[in-house]
Formats: sequence, C-alpha cells, structure tokens
Amino acid sequence: MLLAWLLLGRCHAWDTAKPSKSDPLWDLTSCSIEVLEEGDWKRRFLKEFHLKRPALLRWGPGPLTRRTERQALMRDFGHLEVRVGSGFLFNVQGQPDEELPLADFIGSMPSDKYLFDFGEFMESSGLASNWTLPPLLAELGTYDNSSVPLRFALGSVGQGLAFHSHEDSYHLQLHGRKRWGIYAPAKMTPTGVLQSEDYAAWLRGRRTGADFVPPQWECITEPGDLLYVPEGFQHATACLGDSVAVVQHARAASHGTAVFQRRTAVQAIKEGQQKEALRRAKRACQLDPSNAEMWLTRGQVHQGRSDYAKQMAKYLERGLRANPLCATSRFHLLMAYNTLGDRDKTQRLIAETQTLGPELVRAVDLLVSKRAELCAATTVVLVCPEVASWRNFQNFSAFFQKRLEGGQAWRSEGVRVVAFHPAYTRCTALPEVLDVSLPGGESMKAQPLRLAGFDARGALVEVQPLASPGQTLTVPLPGAGVRDLQESAWKDLALRAPRPALHLLRQADLDQAFYDLGDRMFTDAIFVRNERIARELGDDWAKEMLLRCETPEVQAGDASSASSVDGCPPRVNLQGFEVFWCDVDHVTAGLLEAEGLTVRCFQTPEQLLEAFQQWPSTVLGILTSMMERGGRRERGEMNAFDLFSAVSKVTQARRPALGLISLSADREAAIAAGADFVVYGDRVRAQQQLLRRMQEKLGQERLSSFWADAAWAVDARHVGCYTGGKVAFCESSNLLGCLCEEELHLVDAALKVPTRRVSQEGDGVLTFAIDHLGLNACTSHRSGLLRHFTLGETITLARSWRGHEQVVADVSFDATGALVATGSVDRTAKVWDFQGYFCTHNFKGHAGIVTLARFHPTRLQLVTIADTEARLWDLESSQCVGIMKDHLASISSMCFGQVKGRHFELVTSGRDQVVNVWNIQGQCSLVRSIPVFESVEGVAAVPSKLLRQQCKERTVFRGAFADWLRQAKEPPAFVIFTVGNKGVIRAWNPLDGKCVATHASPHAAKGELRQILSLDSATGTKMVTIGEDLNLMMWSLPEFEVFSHIMGHNDEIVHVQLIPQITWPEEMDDAASGPATADRFVCIANDEHPRVVNCEGFGAAMLRGHKDVVISCDVSVDGAWIATGGKDQIIHIWSAASCELGKCHASLWLEACTCSGHAGDVSALSFAKRRPRSLRAASQQETLPMLLVSASQDKTMKIWEIPSAKELDKVLGSGTKVKKAKATVIAHSKEVNDVLVSPNNKLIATGGQDKLVRIWSFPEGDLLGECKGHRRGVWCVAFSPIDQVVASASGDTTIRLWNLKDFRAIRSFQGHGSAVLRVAFLGNGMQLMSSAVDGLVKLWHIRTAECAGTFEEHSSKVWCIDICGDRMVSGGADSKICVWRDSTEEMEKQRQDEKAELAIKDSRIAMLVREGKVEAALTLALDLKRPGQMRQILLDHTMDMVGRSMFLKVEQEGQEAAEASPAAGKRKGPKKNGKRNKLAAENKANGVNGDEAEADSIDLRRWVLSLSAEQLERLVELLEQWNSNRRMAPMAQMLFAMLLLSVPGSKLKAMEGMNATCANVLSYASRHMSRVDSLLQKTFLFDLILQTGQGLAPQESEGDSSEALKRTMAVLLGEEEVEDDQEEAEAEDELADEPPEDDDTEEEKETKGQAKRRKTQ
Repeated sequence: MLLAWLLLGRCHAWDTAKPSKSDPLWDLTSCSIEVLEEGDWKRRFLKEFHLKRPALLRWGPGPLTRRTERQALMRDFGHLEVRVGSGFLFNVQGQPDEELPLADFIGSMPSDKYLFDFGEFMESSGLASNWTLPPLLAELGTYDNSSVPLRFALGSVGQGLAFHSHEDSYHLQLHGRKRWGIYAPAKMTPTGVLQSEDYAAWLRGRRTGADFVPPQWECITEPGDLLYVPEGFQHATACLGDSVAVVQHARAASHGTAVFQRRTAVQAIKEGQQKEALRRAKRACQLDPSNAEMWLTRGQVHQGRSDYAKQMAKYLERGLRANPLCATSRFHLLMAYNTLGDRDKTQRLIAETQTLGPELVRAVDLLVSKRAELCAATTVVLVCPEVASWRNFQNFSAFFQKRLEGGQAWRSEGVRVVAFHPAYTRCTALPEVLDVSLPGGESMKAQPLRLAGFDARGALVEVQPLASPGQTLTVPLPGAGVRDLQESAWKDLALRAPRPALHLLRQADLDQAFYDLGDRMFTDAIFVRNERIARELGDDWAKEMLLRCETPEVQAGDASSASSVDGCPPRVNLQGFEVFWCDVDHVTAGLLEAEGLTVRCFQTPEQLLEAFQQWPSTVLGILTSMMERGGRRERGEMNAFDLFSAVSKVTQARRPALGLISLSADREAAIAAGADFVVYGDRVRAQQQLLRRMQEKLGQERLSSFWADAAWAVDARHVGCYTGGKVAFCESSNLLGCLCEEELHLVDAALKVPTRRVSQEGDGVLTFAIDHLGLNACTSHRSGLLRHFTLGETITLARSWRGHEQVVADVSFDATGALVATGSVDRTAKVWDFQGYFCTHNFKGHAGIVTLARFHPTRLQLVTIADTEARLWDLESSQCVGIMKDHLASISSMCFGQVKGRHFELVTSGRDQVVNVWNIQGQCSLVRSIPVFESVEGVAAVPSKLLRQQCKERTVFRGAFADWLRQAKEPPAFVIFTVGNKGVIRAWNPLDGKCVATHASPHAAKGELRQILSLDSATGTKMVTIGEDLNLMMWSLPEFEVFSHIMGHNDEIVHVQLIPQITWPEEMDDAASGPATADRFVCIANDEHPRVVNCEGFGAAMLRGHKDVVISCDVSVDGAWIATGGKDQIIHIWSAASCELGKCHASLWLEACTCSGHAGDVSALSFAKRRPRSLRAASQQETLPMLLVSASQDKTMKIWEIPSAKELDKVLGSGTKVKKAKATVIAHSKEVNDVLVSPNNKLIATGGQDKLVRIWSFPEGDLLGECKGHRRGVWCVAFSPIDQVVASASGDTTIRLWNLKDFRAIRSFQGHGSAVLRVAFLGNGMQLMSSAVDGLVKLWHIRTAECAGTFEEHSSKVWCIDICGDRMVSGGADSKICVWRDSTEEMEKQRQDEKAELAIKDSRIAMLVREGKVEAALTLALDLKRPGQMRQILLDHTMDMVGRSMFLKVEQEGQEAAEASPAAGKRKGPKKNGKRNKLAAENKANGVNGDEAEADSIDLRRWVLSLSAEQLERLVELLEQWNSNRRMAPMAQMLFAMLLLSVPGSKLKAMEGMNATCANVLSYASRHMSRVDSLLQKTFLFDLILQTGQGLAPQESEGDSSEALKRTMAVLLGEEEVEDDQEEAEAEDELADEPPEDDDTEEEKETKGQAKRRKTQ
C-alpha cells in the first residue's frame, strides 16, 4: 500500500530534487534581486526598474497553477504534440530536435530534454485564455496576448537555457523552482559565456579564473514568483527539480536599447540602407560592448563590399575579446580568415577554440557542418509541364527566379533556379548547369549537390542528393508531352511534401521571410510546421499564379513561339500602380495583386469616378461590369459606357486600360465608348487581358519621353559680367566694357549678354579703355604691363609693354583712337602712341596717385585728377595749363559737358558733396559750385537740346524732368546727373545750381550708387547707372525711367521660380490646354529686390517694394501672379504681366497686394496648384478669391485669402492690404523651411527644422499626419504630379518618398555627399531632380531609386531648382544661373547617328579589304578603335604573304637540289629574276594582272609612315597592349620593329609617355625572348630523332632527310623572310654562277646548318 501510494503521488505531483552541497547548482544562498510587494510594484516599478534592473514580485497562484499540475497536464493535454530539445539546439539551430506527445515527455522526466514552446502549445491547449496580464504590465502597452504568444517552459533538474538576451520579458513560476543568473548590458564577464552551454554546466565549469565576474543578479524563483527581466540583459536559467513556467516577451524592442539598435541595423542591411545600418550598429556596440552579437552585426554592415571579409574579421576579433566563448563569432571569423586566405590566423583560431573546451568545439563544428551542407550548390528545378508556350515558360521561370533571389539567405547560400520543360528544355543541358564549382576549404567540405523540383503549382516535387556534380536529374514525369500529363499523377507528387514555399511567395515581406527561414527552407521541420498553411491555401492561388503567365494570343502547345524569344518585349514592373474595379459582387484579384498592383473596389461607377478624378495618373487600369439590365441601370445613374466616357475626359498624360466584363454587352458599342477589351463573364480572363494591356501601355511609355529623361543640357548660363571697377561704353559698337574678377567682359548693350572676354592668365586686369570704334582695347594689369588686344570675333593679344614704374590706375583713349593716356600710382601721367607703343608725353606734378585721366573731346589736351586736384595738360606744348583745386575732398569722377560746338566745360564731383563746373577754354576757372548734400560717386553731363525738343513735340513724356525741360525759359546746354550714397539720382541745372528732378534708385543694397555714364553723347537719350548691388540699369530720357536691366553680378541665388504660360485653343472654350511652357523666371539673389528674368538673354526687371532681404517666392499656376516674402515679414503680390521687359515703369513696380501678420521671416510660399482644365474654367477662376499658403521662421503656417484676379487688376499700382489670415497653425516645433500645396488642391505639405514632414488639409489647415524618418532638418517638399506620394529633401543627405495614405517612407534616394536643398518632380512623375550643398544636380529614377544622371555645372551649393515642362532653372552660391533643357531626344538621336556612322564605317572597312585597299582599311580600323578587325586584317594579309614566300622558297630549293644532283647531268643556264617570273606566272594563271596584285599587297612600312601623330600614338598604345598578350606578341613585335625603323626618332620622342611605353615593351620582350630560347632548345630534339631514330623517321635517302630537316628548322626558326625582289634576283644570279657543292659530306652540311641556327639565335 505504501509503495502504491508513493507511485500514485509521483504521478500526481511534480518532483522536487534533493539539493547537493557539492554541486554548484545548489550553492546560491541569497537572492540579489529586490523583491517587491504589490504596492511597491505599482509605485516604484516604472521609475526604478523598467529597462534598468530586474525585479521580483510575489504574484501568487492563479488559474494556470491549477491547470498546469502534473495530473491536469497528463489528463487534459497529454495527447498534444510538443517539440523538445536541449538548450544547445535551442541556441544554435533555433529549433528543437524532437516531437512527441506531452504525456510521453512528462513520463520520461527527469531527462536531458527541455520543453520551451514558442506559443503553439499554449494556443492549441487553450491555456493562454486563462492568463491575464498583471495590471501594471498591461498599462505599459508593450505586452499583448493577441500579438505576442505566451510561451510554456517545462523541464527537470539541471535543464534550462544558456545565456541569451531579447526584448523586455517577464517569467511566472507556476511549479517548482528555477535558478537565475543575470548580467546587465556591457557588464558581461570577460571570461565569456557559451550560448550553447546550459546554465547548470556553466555553473559547474566556467566560474573560474582571475578575470571571472559573477552575475550582478542571482536568485531562485519559487512558485508564484513573477520575475521581470529588462531588455538586453543577458540571463540564463536552470531548473532545480521539475519546473513549470510561462514566459512572455514584449511586442517590440524599446527605443534606445542595444537590442533595438541591432535589430534596426539588421533591417537596414536587408533594405540596402548601409549608412543607417552602420549608425545603428555602432550605437549597439556602444550600448553593449560585451555582447559579441553586436560586433557580429557591426561587421555584417559591410556586406556586399569588396573588403567585407576584412571588416568582418576586424569586428569579430573585437567581439571575441568581449566574449571568447561565442561560437557564432568564432564560426564567422573562421569564414572570414578562409576568405582572406590567412592560413596562420585560421590555425591559431582553431587551436585556441580547442583549448576552450569540447562544448565550444562541438558548437563550432555543428555550425561549420551546417554551413558546408548549405554551401553545397542547391539547384531548384522548376518542372513546368502545364505552361503551354515558350514565352509563358520564360515568364514563369523568371517569376520564381525573382522571388527566390529576393531573399537574403538564397543569395548567400548559392541556391539557383533552373527551369525544366519536357517540350522546350533539353535534358542534356541539366548536367552542364549542375556542374558548378563548389566552395571548399580546410575548415569545411563541400557536400554533394542537392536537387529540389517544383511542379507548375509551386509544390516541392523531390529533394534528392546526387553523388557527383555531373549526375543527371531524373524527374518522374507521367507523360512525354504536354497534353499527355495526368492531373492525378501531379497531385500524387504534390502530396509527397507540403508546399513550404507557396506561403512565402504570397507574402509582401518576402525578404524578411527568406532572411529568417531561407537556410531552413528544405528541412522536414519546416514542412511539418507549414502543413496547416498548405491545407488552408489549397490549389486556388497556385492556379492563379500559373494563369498570370498565360496570354490569350498564344495557344496551348504552340512550340513555334520558341523561335521568337529574343523578340519578346521585357516585362514592365507594375508595382505601385492601382487598378479600379467596379462590381456588385465580391472581387478576388489574385493575378493583379501578384503583380504588385493595388486593387480598389467600388460598388458604383460614381464612387469610382470620384476617386479617379483625385489622382488620375496613378490608375493604370479600370474594370467594370456595370451594364443596363431590363432598361434600368444598376446601383447608380451611370453605366459602364458613361464611366468610360467620363474617364476619357479626365485623363491627361496617360489613359488607363479600360475593360468590360459582361454577358450581354455589344462589343462594338463598348469599343466605341472607349473600352479596350470586352470579356464575357470570366473575371480571370479579364485580369489577364488587363495585365497585357497595362504592360503594353507602360512598355510604349518606356520607349517615349514619358518614361524617363536621361539627359539635360545647359541652354544658357549667367555667371555675371561685373564685380566692381571701371565701366566704359563704346557708342559705335553699342558695347559695354565691364571688369569682372580681373577680366574684361564685353557686353552687348542691346542683347544684355556678355559676348567676349579679355584676360591674361596669371595677370589680372585692373583697368581698361576701349577705342571709339570698339576694335581695340588697352588694359592695365597687376604686373604693371600695358597690353593691346584686338577686339575681333576672337580676342587677340597684339602687344605688351611696361608703361610705368608702378601699377597703372586709369587708361583712356582720345577721340581718334591713336593716343592712349595712363595715370599711375607713381604720380605721373603718360600719353602713348598706340600704333608705335612709345611714350609721347610724361606729365609730372601731382602730389598723389593719378586716379583719372581723360582727353579733351576736341583738343589735344588731357585732364588728370589726383586726390583733390585736377590739372589740364596741353599736348602740343607738353605743359600744365591749368590747376583746379577747389575741392575739399578727393574727386571721385569727372565728365565733359558740351556748351556749343567745340566748346566744352569740365564737370567734377567729389566726396566733399560738391559738383564743380570749370571753364577750360583759356585759363581754367570755376564757373559754378553746386552743393548736392551727399557724397557724389558719379557724374554725367547730358545734352539737353534734343531732349527739350522731344518734350515740346510729344506731350506723352511725363514726370518732373520732362516738365522742367518743357517749361524752362533758358535751358542749359547740358544737364548734370549725379549719383551717390543716398540712393537718389538727381538732375541739376548747371546755370543756377538747382535740382530739377530726382528719382529713387532702382538698385538693391539700399539703393547706393557707384557710377553713372551717358550712353549717347550726341542726343543724351540714354544713360546707365551702376549700383552697389553691381547691377546695371539702363535709363531712357526724357522719361527718366529704367527701360532695361543688366545683371552684372548676383549674390547667392537663393530661389528661382519659373513663370508658366498656358496656351488655350481658340476654337472651343471647354478644350483642354496644351503643355505649360516658361520663358521667364523669378530670381531672388539675397537682396531686397526680386528680379523677373528672361530665360534668353537674362534681361531682368526689378520688383521694388520690400524693405529687407527677400528669401522666398512662388508663382500662381496660371503664371499671372507672383508672391514674394522675406525678412521684412511682409508678403507682396505682383502682377507677372506688368513685369515684362519694356513695361517696367515705376508706376507698375508697385505691388497689387500685401499680406502682413508673420512675426518672423517668411521662408516659403505656395499658391493653390490646381490647374484649370479649360479656358472657361480659367475665366471662372479669375472671379474667385485666390488662396496663398505661407510659412515662416516663427514656426507658423498661414493660409491667406486674397482678392480675386479681377479685383487685383483694378487696384494694380495702388495695392490693397490683407491684414489677417484665413487660418493660422503652429506647423512645426522649429523653423518651417518649405510649404507646398498639392496639385489637386487637397493637401498641404510642410517641412521644418524639426526633421518632420507634415501633411495638412487644404484649405482648412487641419493636420492629417506626419512623416518621420529624417535625421536632419527638411529643406524642401514636393508632391508627385501622378502618384499619391510626397518627396522631401533633408540635411541628412537623403531624399525620401512618402506614401500619403499611411505616411510611411517607401523610397530613399542616397547619392549626395551633403545636405540636399531642393527636390522637384519632373512632369512625367517618374523621375526626381535634386540639388545639394555639394554643388551637384542629380536626376533620379523613382521606381528603382537609382541616379540616372549627375550634372556638375555649379561649383558651390545649389540652393534652388525649378522645373516646368522641358525647361529647368538652377541657381546657387556661386552666383551662377543655369537654364537647362531636356536634351534626351537630341542625345538619343545623336547616339543613333553615331551608331549608324560606326556601322557605315565598319562596313567601309570590310569593303576596303575586299577592294584590296588593306592599308586604308587598317587606318580606318585604327581610327575607329577596332583592334580585333586590325588583328584579323594583319593575320589574313601578312600571314598570307609569309606563307606564299615560304612556298616559293621551298619550291626553289627543290629545283636547286635537283639541278645540283649527279643525275641532273649539267647545270641549267642562269635565271634572271626567277621569283618575279614565278609570281607573274602565278598571277597570270589565276587571272590577276600586275596592278591588282600590287593593290592586294601590303607594305606595313609605308602604312606606318602614312599615319599622323595622333594615329601613331594610338597605334603605339595598341601595340603596347598586344605585346602583353602571348598570342599577339609576335605581331606586336613585328610592328614595333617597323615603327622604330621607319619613324624618325624625334617624332617618337615627342609622343607622350613614350619612355614608359618602351620600358613596358622591353620588359615583356625579355619574357617572350626567354620563351623562344626555351622552344629553340627543345627543337634540337628533332635532330636527335631524325639522326638516330630510324624507326621513327620515314625511310628516305640521306640527302632527302637532310633537306627535309633544313626546311623544317627554317620554318620553326622563321628564317623564311620576305626580302626585296631585287636582292633575291641578285642572290639567284650569284648562285647560278657558282659550281654545285657536291663535295660536301652530309656531316659537313649538318654542321653548317647547326652553325647557321646558332647564328640566328
């Protein structure tokens, strides 16, 4: 009874092991983890313990405690299958190794197995429903029973898990006791922990050594204890007797922890974001440097790079220093050393591993064996008997290849796909595919090949090992043909193994699935785990996958299509597009979704049309079944025909494919309504048809400009023509001379563009003068030299000479251009004869630097100015005839005013705020001194006679100046205009000294002026002012208005915006407009005056109104209105029409509207962007108020409602004010950098310095969502014109594309080296253009995230770009404005022309060879860089000549031998020109005359001499390459010899790099010579064989064998050279006169032959 009672108790209770004092497992006496009561848990947990240190809570028993008793588990759940294994397998393989019923496992306890369920048991048993989260853990929100399974742990004494780490977790001890050891991050013991060694073994054998650090926390959990383990803490467990527990992990890793950083890095590696992965991996290593897994991830970041193995070894070595017992790190380090070929380090690492214990060796060996098994090339054979045609067979195999290669594990483990079809695949090709090189090494052995076959449904057919790589695959096919296959047989094959790949191929996260499960794809365990999934899926999806490859045009069994594989167009990626489906019933669109298409279903055509109107360009296809039935319409007022008609009206760039599914529709009527196809009731066939139509549409677009622009070219560029200094004007040539960065730029005043440039390298221009005809220029340089340049179509330097001892400060021509005056820093002025370049006068007397020197207009006199003094010099007497000293400060400028005839007065102005008029006819006397009350920088005298006459004749001239001219009783002969530092242009009457008119400066930089010049000395109708902003304003008189603007120099170009022009057809008001074009753009150059600039010529109009620097602008969608904002916190609205050149009068410069309300700089503006679809809609829109969105550095965004266009036209000039915004929101927590309205006027996007992109509703201003992901501030946002995406450019050097549905990033464009400043979509919506601080403009393909082009036009940061149609404008910190045009079509045409030209030339080479013009063919092949054709020509012709000469020589020697023999009797007579006669006879026999034979011959020496210097360099380069090739070396040596003998040495010496070429040739020649020597020594074996080997040689007479030996050796040694005909004839004549050499013995002949061979050597 007692025994029975004990046995019964054993069956009902869990076993409690007896402690052992000698076992370290039981040596823990106290708990170092703080135990909290429930009240303390609520009060202190979040503050002191969460993510910081472990905590223990006495939770007590619950429902799970009762249901997990031994008897309850055996009774209720003993039949359930569970997976058990050792801790070693859990940590190395990631899965248990045995499956058995729970009752059997409990009955076997205690055992060496451990049950640690991953959620399957708790879910199948229903125990998870009995568990309720502790309230405080539930409040955290990181634990969720629905998404994170509750895990079940059951084990006996000593069993448990080794040290590991993961997310936040808690452990509830239900029964028994368990010992814990916990290390904090970065606190792991230096002696290390072995992840495959359970905690009990570690306690018994690893707690030794001086460096050992015990765990920071140790405890024993009792029944009812709840232990909290923070994220990333290394912990291990060991059961003290039978132990039952449940464990739950947090839903995701917490931000900021090492676990989170590592997992984010792994995800970034899979997504190809190397920079993000590197940053995350670095942070993980910093947070937990004692974890070897962190260093392993740090090395894996470099995957794909050439130095991957080196980087892996570097960081794995650091990881092993942190944890020497990490088996995974040791395994990967062995792999890295093996890849690097470092045998010594490999041996040391293996020896070190063996010293650390057998458990570590066992773990590394298991990993190595698994790697060797996976490295054996696995070939996946797709058995596709049900695919009916060759094209579909190709598509089907490509589909699987793409899916398999998408997984990380497949790419790394060498898995390969081979398609097999009984009708289209040769079985003999399989062994060739399978005969691949296998990776191997000392640490791993290549295993036999494994083959996996998939049938047409995707089911795994067979997995079998092969004994050798050449073994063929035997696939059990039921029939030989496609039609003979029986479906039942295929079902039997499919049932041999469930379909593990079928589920994976259907998921969206293919990469993640293959990355996690790829190395276990062909294991039995995965098959069993996916059995339920395989049963649920069935064959429906596999059938759809097969049907997706079928096309209705190709009939089943049509093997003839195999011949048209090359002509099959490539498949186009449809991912990202949408298909709209209107149907009453539920829609299953498996074929469409398999292509990556998003299918949206609608129940009524009205709903579909409304959605389509919002984003028409994203929809690629529309399917509908809505038709009339019985005279009524289904589910709405529209039917399919109405829908198709409405869609055709909406569509702009691309019309979607339209399909109709109906049983009763009239096909012709449907096609007339717009349908592309009609399918009678078959939804699967409709999907097939739609896919084909969409592929065709995108395929055609890909060939057109819609798909991709590949090239952009600079159409015009503005780099400035004036940076300060002198400006001169030549009236006869209408030429302005301006100094720009110490260069003289010649500007066409009419075209307003620089035409030529005068400069001297290394010697900057300081000042200049242009003669009256504009044909010559005299320049002064920093070196002190004067230079004469002729100003023709090309600038030519005529003469240089030294004029003064020091630098020349001013230069001027006289009225005839024969004399030049110079003033210098050496206080002298000189006059030069410009034709003879000699000095005629040297005037001394000034006490300071001579800053100005001007000739009198009509006399031989010179006026010079130095400081406050002016002197008049007479050239005839070479004397100073007048000194003028009435200025109290330095004189800044002077001019001559014509009084009458040849009588001129001198006008001087100075910084003493006085203008003096001097009479210089006799003695110099002051006529009048005019106080101007400002420091005068420039003065100009304009004749008034013609101006007064124009004012009287025409009353249209208005203004104070015109009125004064019209009303003045005694007008002066000239009027004086002055400019100065007060920013005002004044007109003065020299008679009374009164100011007659003033005009505010149109210049920026607060209007300060530097110079003023008269451009028309005779009439005085034009003048130019130069301001502090370095711009040139052209003025018209007597209007006294600016009529033109030349941008001399711009500061940094901070913003450009093209002004679109929309053209409307005149016939119909409701017709759609054509594409928008742009001829002008708004330019903001870091000053207070925006400019409206012409794209051609860069003529500009200034917009005056801002009081501070302008930094933002935008143009309305119709191009009628311009909005600007800046640091004055005010928004100005301008009429774009009034800013056209020629209309920019002062009255039209005033703004139409102003908006004030921001408290900071206005950083961005955006009008509503929806474009009117017709002229009628545009007219209606003009009557509606306009909406404008502004963003500011005060962190706010405002939406303004401004008056309509018609109302603004009424107040244009006077302006109106808007003081309050319609809506104001705090847009960002930092400055707002950009704002933009979407093309459909539904959304607003903003980007700020807080790294966020936010999406708002328009015009309400409600926040809809925000896009997070950038690591620096966002500089620019841009909406796609066709997709529901927005792009953002950030300071983190990336561009990101965001989905507007879920606000997640879908693309990242990386390529810029610094902050990206602007981004813009091209009109096709398929590409992006970006600019950055690195000075680059990049073109991107959106669908591939690849850079299509990089443009390096700018030398500094590119602040702005804007695109309109095929035109783009860019501006940057280098002050350069570039106008670009899309040159894709031109480049493509040019490329095609070049290809055609090359093809013509290639055919020309062949034609020249056929015509016998070999030398010309060689030259053409050399020019076209065709080394292969050159080689073939040389081989064909040179070898032909050598062979012909060898044949003739042998024949000649045979005749000579016959004549010299005793049987010949007497010697024949002499033969003159024997070989020539033979050749002539041969040509005659072949029907070839002498000229043709001469034409067919090739003289390489003559050909080499005919080459130009450039062709010779190309030939030498080619021969150098050939000489390094063993096969081509003889030909290269021959041509080198001819080249060195024929071309003069001086010509060869002049070639660039000839010394290095000769060194390379000699180096290779020595190798070739040593090889020839070795071959020559081996040829003596022939002598031995022929002399002694009677059995080997044919039986001939001694004379015949000797002659044969001679001929053989001559051929081998190359002694049969082609000599000159005359030399051969002379040699034959001499030979004929000599007696025959019959007395020599055979031995003597052989001795002579050997001597001859040695001489040749």
